[in-house]
Amino acid sequence: MNKIKNFFSLQFSKPRWLRRLFGVHPEGIAYVKSKGLKFFLYLGDLYGPSYHLMHWGVDSYESENQKYISRVLSNDSVFLDVGANVGIYSVLAAMEGPNTKVYAFEPDSKSRECIQANIDHNGLNNIKIVSEALSDREGTAVFYMDQNNHGGNSLNKDSIPNVETAKKVSVSLTTMDLFVKKEDLKKIDLIKIDVQEHEVEVLNGAIETLKKFRPIVLIECSTLTEGNKDPFQFFENADYNVFDPKSEKIYSVEEARKALQDKKHTSDHAYIDFFFFPVEKKHYFIADRPHLVFLAEHLSFGGSERALIEYLSCIDREKYKLCLILRDELPDNYLLSSVPEYVEIKTIYPDNEKLSWFAQWRKNNFAKLDLTIRMKKAFLSLPKESYICDFSSVLIKLAYHFPGYKKIYWIHGPKSHMDELELRKFGLRLRAYDLILAVSEHLKTEMQTLLPSLKEKVFSLYNPFDIERIKESANDDSDLSAEDRRLIKGKYILAVGRFAAEKDFITLIQAYSILKNNGFDRKLYIVGDGPRRQEIKDEIKKENLEQDIVLLGARPNPYIWMKNAEMFVHSAFLEGFGLVLVEAMALQKAVVVTDSPVGPREVLDNGKYGILVPVKDPQQMAEAILKLFGEPDAMRDYETLSLSRAKDFQADCILGRFDQIIKSL
Repeated sequence: MNKIKNFFSLQFSKPRWLRRLFGVHPEGIAYVKSKGLKFFLYLGDLYGPSYHLMHWGVDSYESENQKYISRVLSNDSVFLDVGANVGIYSVLAAMEGPNTKVYAFEPDSKSRECIQANIDHNGLNNIKIVSEALSDREGTAVFYMDQNNHGGNSLNKDSIPNVETAKKVSVSLTTMDLFVKKEDLKKIDLIKIDVQEHEVEVLNGAIETLKKFRPIVLIECSTLTEGNKDPFQFFENADYNVFDPKSEKIYSVEEARKALQDKKHTSDHAYIDFFFFPVEKKHYFIADRPHLVFLAEHLSFGGSERALIEYLSCIDREKYKLCLILRDELPDNYLLSSVPEYVEIKTIYPDNEKLSWFAQWRKNNFAKLDLTIRMKKAFLSLPKESYICDFSSVLIKLAYHFPGYKKIYWIHGPKSHMDELELRKFGLRLRAYDLILAVSEHLKTEMQTLLPSLKEKVFSLYNPFDIERIKESANDDSDLSAEDRRLIKGKYILAVGRFAAEKDFITLIQAYSILKNNGFDRKLYIVGDGPRRQEIKDEIKKENLEQDIVLLGARPNPYIWMKNAEMFVHSAFLEGFGLVLVEAMALQKAVVVTDSPVGPREVLDNGKYGILVPVKDPQQMAEAILKLFGEPDAMRDYETLSLSRAKDFQADCILGRFDQIIKSL
């Protein structure tokens, strides 16, 4: 009924029929509903975007462009909509996420009125309207407004079919380079330019922007533009290719120019929308790829979180479309900045979100239901062929609510501590998954023993490591403060880990106290943070080691601290894999590690590649450290062995196996 009412309101509340009969152009705006939004349009438009919205809706409006714009943009993208008209693309871009920034350039006041209505009625606070027209200079110019087609308005009077009847207004001009500098933009992901044969002037004013940010640029290219009006010239010799969203073909710049000119044989005047993209962003435009969707609770400082970053960084983005769904947007999501820019990020519980009283009540009183509803909403845009990778048990209690998707569950730690009831419940929940990946052979064997009914679903897969990237990060000192630079020059041993009970930093502190009592002259640095921070500080104070143990906090780049350490130590009493061990070994560090279940023994091959000591035994840990410092030749041998062992966990090998496993589903 609402759709019928809306249709008739468009037909008769403003006299559209009058303009058809008598050339009357009604003033004012109306809206159509689509995608759960109100899209406002200008009723005086006979042929342009507003006319299309009235008759065919949003989904069919340049749908090929919409598909690839959605691929390019994510929650933290920056989009410049040059020639925004009533703001169709601006609204769609803003819906990618609250952190997306959209700049809508539109000199026509009626169109700006529609954009403002879109902002106000849809709660889109991430769109900024810019009334200046972009060109190749500052100043003013005449803007020609086609009275029948508001999509044809232009600074170029030659593009207006009936220039004599066009409305002429004076508008302010600026250049994209000046605007970007004024706004102090740090990145630009996508620029859309549709300014009716004024594209070359816009590009002339964007030379520095194109060089600095290498954005993807969507341009409406006309067969009439040749010579110095040819937009292709700006992308020649710049390592750009061209994509035609209708034919889904990728061209060189010259091939795209020829494809456009070939249109002259079929039409006197034709347009093709082309995406001009840097070669390093080709992955957005290759054929549809399977979606790999990783689910994580958060990205604070921890081993499994850093393993996830390795997956997101190393997986071939030309094979898979990568998406990360975070349950919580926490202040200590330290590793979020390490997620590659091409990964789409969604957050289930954004920080400081504003909820209605009912939504807040549901969240407080029915947490499982609330999470299910939010997850289903996040999954709406995902094809059913997606691989859902539950990396940190986000979906474990809800997996049955998501049939049809291929679901993979990661086992990061032992489950032998579970009692019979817990284990039975855990096994029942795992049945909703298609695949279970254990991060070590020992964990795989344990799972198959504890849950024999799931034996055929369980595979082992080590966490992947990009050793070259770790080495590169180890040489990056850009984040070091003056105090950091002083500390890093000292002599120290290093531990890295989340301040959680199972990491047992208390044993390490006690071992270090024994070392100090035996004349040990190195300091102990600890990189990490977490819920046990105060307990650890209290233990340091108790042992009177405030001047000798330095808590460095969580660091997105712990590798520079690893590289400059003399030894790496690890004191956990429970460890599924031991990611930090491999990272330290990749940087040729000798390691002293507690023999915790289950990963360290497997990583060190029963002590071949490093020293294993009993868990919760400060005395033996201290003795092992002292012994190794007292035998420089043994220390050097372990450093050499460390690197050779780390190479067994190279990303290319691990991800090749990952491909084989998921393709078996």
